[in-house]
Amino acid sequence: MWSLKFIVLTISGTFFLIYSLSLYMLASFFKCDQDGVTTVAEITAIPFQNGLFERMFTANARPPFVRFRWYTNSGGPIHIGYGGKTGMAVLEPYGFKETTSDDWDLLWTMFPQWYYISQLQEKLTVPNHWQVHNHCFTLLNNLGISGTKISQWERYKCMLDRHGSDAFWYMPKTVILPSDVEMLKKELSKNPDPWILKPSLGKQGIGVSIVTSPQDIPKSGKYVAQKYISNPLLVFGRKFHLRLYLAVTNLHPLRILLHKEGLALLASMNYSQNANAFNMLSVHLTNAAVADRAKTITQQNSMLLTDLWRLLEAQKIDTHTIWNKIIDAMIKLVFSEQCENDYEKRTSGTCFDLMGVDVLIDSYLTPYIMETNNGPELYTANPDIRKANDLAHKAVLNDLIPLVMRTKAANTERFEFQTKLTTFIMEYKIPLCRELGGFSGICLSEPDIAELWRMHYEEVNLGNLQRIFPAKNWSHKYHQYFSSGLSRVDEIAAKWAEL
Repeated sequence: MWSLKFIVLTISGTFFLIYSLSLYMLASFFKCDQDGVTTVAEITAIPFQNGLFERMFTANARPPFVRFRWYTNSGGPIHIGYGGKTGMAVLEPYGFKETTSDDWDLLWTMFPQWYYISQLQEKLTVPNHWQVHNHCFTLLNNLGISGTKISQWERYKCMLDRHGSDAFWYMPKTVILPSDVEMLKKELSKNPDPWILKPSLGKQGIGVSIVTSPQDIPKSGKYVAQKYISNPLLVFGRKFHLRLYLAVTNLHPLRILLHKEGLALLASMNYSQNANAFNMLSVHLTNAAVADRAKTITQQNSMLLTDLWRLLEAQKIDTHTIWNKIIDAMIKLVFSEQCENDYEKRTSGTCFDLMGVDVLIDSYLTPYIMETNNGPELYTANPDIRKANDLAHKAVLNDLIPLVMRTKAANTERFEFQTKLTTFIMEYKIPLCRELGGFSGICLSEPDIAELWRMHYEEVNLGNLQRIFPAKNWSHKYHQYFSSGLSRVDEIAAKWAEL
């Protein structure tokens, strides 16, 4: 009995000694004076203020509410699939109930609802600190990296023109129809290599065609025409693409996460470069809806990303290199959102974006981003491919929802955060911002420390999400892509990520 007490007292004393030493280091570093805020008491109190360590679900004594669907004035739902049964299956263990009222804790819709949110803001009802909605990006007029296919290309082309093809390499050569129709005709006249045409607002492979001559080009309609990748990496002799899940959890400072689980979606027929097969969409399109319409869909049309990696590794394919290239492309994809305009101003911690990004890998192991979806389907009705899809969707949501809603108790991380904050301040010699002017360098304000707390909470609750920006050892490579230069909040975040 006394041995147990001695052990407990020893462990407690050790932690107290480390904690006291941290405070002493801070006190030694900061020379407290009358016009500053750098007393030890104030430093250690900051993380406890404004509920930073609290769960911040709701101010009401009720279960948390999620609003999945957006209802029109007539009362009919115009949003389906983006959440639905899969989302509720993940949310219910946290006590969530679905609502159609304005009293929500999580608003999750297929398209941004900025007009609706602005109306609530005029009533001074949102955002409260516990309320979170998806879609940080405005997507005004369907413009942006997850807007129309034309808009996605225009964002990429903006960065390509500004930074060159050595840096921006991750999209195939693309032209826009009808504006670039003569350019495409010229390309096809010189070289009959195939191009794939996709309707700008198309989905599920509808309206997609492969052309090899100027006569094949549609006479009307808005299309994105891409140089067809005729040497895709194959699995079981079939073409496939990856559906990956990219999350942006903050814009200022920018934080980008990529889930390690995803899907490999396979074409339903063996791949062939024979020209006669170009009109056989089941050979060339890997969208499950195409196979479904052709009645050729099977369980082999969909597999987990982790299962694909194991399959490729058994063939001595370097999946680590592929993944690093994918990370590079994903970071640059998000940076391309602000090529012409800076990221929107959003209240930190009140919004997030979850995007489904389609990636094709060629036989040289180069991944290409084909398109980005702002409302990735998270529920699969078809029983033939539901198993793998459900596993991937739930894996993503099980990690993302606790992260953005801060549903995990944070008390156990208080000491760890304060220790890291002490190290951070000592390592970079960053003072706290003074209440009175006179200091022009980088300093930490209370909102900065609150943001560092959010970063720390993410770091210890990532699950299978990987924070790809800011991240240790490579953040600095991407700072050149900020359209307005590196901001102080992004510089602070980058330094924190290096610890």
